[in-house]
Amino acid sequence: MREFLNERFPAEKILALPSWTENNLAWKKFYEIEEISALQMDRLSSLVTPSPVLLIGKIPELTIPEETIATQISLALDGISDPGNLGTIIRIADWFAIETIFCSEDCADAYNPKTVQASMGSLARVKVMEVNLKTLFAQYANAPVYGTFPVGENIFEMNPLRSGFLLIGSEAHGIRNDLLPLIEKKITIPRIGKAESLNAAVAAGIVCAWLKK
Repeated sequence: MREFLNERFPAEKILALPSWTENNLAWKKFYEIEEISALQMDRLSSLVTPSPVLLIGKIPELTIPEETIATQISLALDGISDPGNLGTIIRIADWFAIETIFCSEDCADAYNPKTVQASMGSLARVKVMEVNLKTLFAQYANAPVYGTFPVGENIFEMNPLRSGFLLIGSEAHGIRNDLLPLIEKKITIPRIGKAESLNAAVAAGIVCAWLKK
């Protein structure tokens, strides 16, 4: 919550317990604050132990940042259906200063409460856009697409990436077939042990840590 407030996330109002309002009067300069009871907060919140404050936000209208695509790495997620994984990937992107994430149309909703919670406030800074990935990659054909696969170039032998799309597929199905012709390079995290696969968010963290070094 604090992250969204600090980033001046667009919102209609703040719902808060009187105890929170007393200690946060400065926010009245930026947001309408409506006090509610603990019982009302319990009914509104999806948490077992509700927070004393709830922000009613507005989903921002985002446009594709062409300059960012040309000069930075953007994440592209294909079929990441678990909200917790998506939220964690948003948090990872924020950690590594990746400004934009493009999600396929069958990804989890970026504003699902579980996604928002898992992002730990990073959703206030990272632009998450739902797009048709095939159309996106075709439109920005000059931006290379690096796809993560079980077999590919070892990321630990690659130089840092400066621009392009880093494409991560779902754990269950990987990257869909119609995107394969648009991928410039297949990359992989080399397996040393016997695990069948990596969690998508874990894989995203490892790849970003190395290729953004």
